[in-house]
Amino acid sequence: MTIPESVLTRLKDAVGAKGFSTETSEIAPHLEEWRSKYRGHSPLLLKPATAAEVSAILAICHETGTPVVTQGGNTGLVGGQIPLHGEVLLSTQKLNRIRALDEEGMTLVAEAGVTLAQVQQAADDKHLLFPLSLASEGSCTIGGNIATNAGGTHVLRYGMTRALVLGLEVVLATGTVLPMLRALHKDNTGYDLKQVFIGSEGSLGIVTAATLRLFPKPEVAVTAFAAVPSPAAAVALLSRMQHASRASAPCSSVGRCCVAWRWRRPVIATRAASGATCWQARASLINAPRSSLRWRCMMSGAMRLAKCSRPARRSVHR
Repeated sequence: MTIPESVLTRLKDAVGAKGFSTETSEIAPHLEEWRSKYRGHSPLLLKPATAAEVSAILAICHETGTPVVTQGGNTGLVGGQIPLHGEVLLSTQKLNRIRALDEEGMTLVAEAGVTLAQVQQAADDKHLLFPLSLASEGSCTIGGNIATNAGGTHVLRYGMTRALVLGLEVVLATGTVLPMLRALHKDNTGYDLKQVFIGSEGSLGIVTAATLRLFPKPEVAVTAFAAVPSPAAAVALLSRMQHASRASAPCSSVGRCCVAWRWRRPVIATRAASGATCWQARASLINAPRSSLRWRCMMSGAMRLAKCSRPARRSVHR
């Protein structure tokens, strides 16, 4: 694919001298998925800093029929962020501002290039919680999380990304900007258009900012490893833990629970503010090497271990 030089010049003018790059060394990291399974090429890296600049870029691309690929933190594993056919590459890395944080309303407005970790930290600084959490949170961006409807480790408690988004600012392929940054938790005014864009992988428009839901920060964090005899038993255990948690404290939640089927007797590691205990562990596990469940318990926050001669029947809650 060859993009006319006249089009490239117009795109450069739309973002200014600091908003683009044609340097091979700067573009190269954006052209390869981190496992090296997908490699692409592009004549131009665009780095818009505002929604207006994104709008100008897409208007030009729409007018000239120029294909464009959007990229956030380049953490995707399926190559959707790689310009495989020589498309123009649009990076959201300069859309990196947290525009507002409402402590009372428990909402935060972040631009698409803000990393997930930055959103988490901004919420934490106000003793609030943004619950989306995944392995790449230090480099993945909010725009990418929304475009892929990321799940993460807290889906059972807080839902997918779409459940955490109250409003969006989106630029359509024509360059039209849709200002939908509402912060209402209860909003039944017509079509919920933001849901169309969440999980659309950028095929319907580019998310430039989002209003996100925050939650009260839990006072206690709990991590548990449990060995059970079957998948059905794992589901039953999870259900009991969730019910026990909600019965003891309406605003609390079960934290992380990793279930393994290697051991027949339950082995549970809990982490709490007052210190953690690894319950119901066989003697062979207590004395096992680093590669065993004992090591996993300790790495998950267990501060002491206790042996049990028979499976206990106690609930895992404070």
